Amino acid sequence: MKLSNCTFQVDDARDLPFVDAIITSRLFMMLDRKEDATGEIFRVLRPGGFFFIAEPLSAMRAKIPLAIMKSLRRLLWLSGKTKWSDYDNDIHVHVLTPEAFSRLVHSQPWERVVQWQSHHYQYAVCSKGLTSRLDATGLRGASAPNAINLDFVI
Repeated sequence: MKLSNCTFQVDDARDLPFVDAIITSRLFMMLDRKEDATGEIFRVLRPGGFFFIAEPLSAMRAKIPLAIMKSLRRLLWLSGKTKWSDYDNDIHVHVLTPEAFSRLVHSQPWERVVQWQSHHYQYAVCSKGLTSRLDATGLRGASAPNAINLDFVI
C-alpha cells in the first residue's frame, strides 16, 4: 500500500525518534516494565500525536501466534538458515485484564483516551495534547507525519 502522506518504520522501542503516531499490537503482553514503555511512547510523541494499542483478552489467543512463530523459528534453525541463539526462547505472555489495561493506558497524562473491546481484543487510542509541556523538542515543520509500528516479532 502506498501512502503519500506518511512513512512507516520499525525501530528499537528503547530509543525511539520523535513521531506523530505509534501503533502497538500484542506488545505489552510480553513486557515486564509496561509503564516504562508507555512513558517512552508518551515522551517521543509530538504534541497532537496519537498512540493506538491493541492487546488480546485471552492467554490462548496470545499464545497461538507465538507457538506458530516458535515453530517457524525451529524450522528455520533446522534448515540452517538461522542460529538458535538468534532468538529469545524464554518469552512469557502476561495478558492484561481489562482493569490492568485501563490502568496502563491511563498511566500517562494523555489529553484524551478512547477505549473499547471486541470479543478477543481490547483497544485504546490516546492523544497527546497540542500544548503538552513534555518534550516540545519533537516539533517540526511541514514534513510528512511519521508512524512507528511496534508489533512484536520473534
